[in-house]
Amino acid sequence: MNMLTKTLILMFSMTMAHPALSQDPAPNDPWAPEYIYNLDLVGYAENLDGMIVEMVNSESARVEGVLEYDFDRLKSYSQKLRALITSVRSVPRADMPHSTGNVYSITYDSEGLDFGSTTNEAIRWITRWMSNMMVQATRSDSANATNGINVFDYDRQIQALDKLDAYIASYEAAAEPVDRPQFSGYERAKRAN
Repeated sequence: MNMLTKTLILMFSMTMAHPALSQDPAPNDPWAPEYIYNLDLVGYAENLDGMIVEMVNSESARVEGVLEYDFDRLKSYSQKLRALITSVRSVPRADMPHSTGNVYSITYDSEGLDFGSTTNEAIRWITRWMSNMMVQATRSDSANATNGINVFDYDRQIQALDKLDAYIASYEAAAEPVDRPQFSGYERAKRAN
């Protein structure tokens, strides 16, 4: 086999995606794709996912108004995500030639959670927004690299975190719980039966 043939075969094999990656992810499924190439972004996405699970299952998710300790929790989550993504961006991308083409599965603990059943509208918005951030990370151009994040995908995550922080701050400063007795868990269950 001549050198040109070997090069063409190598180039073709590098463009062949893992079977799970070769299919277009469902556009309305935040838990797709199941696999990406970028180990850094797998960790970032799994952190986001875990935070979504915590908020959907928080006490604030079941009541009107966001409780003070859940605001503190949300702020710490945002700080952690900002530190993670900034750390990934600040370190030069590592040369990982033997990892090219490897895929890493993403563990989605939030898969199957019903965001719409969350009583608290602020928590519902926040968890949906975090889910959107996860989608932006896992479907980004950077998700196709072995590690690191390019400036465009980094800026997208920082802008999303800025919006999340602004929403949390404005909601915390202005919102007061409203009395909606028909939306209690008991009343909702009664209407569903």
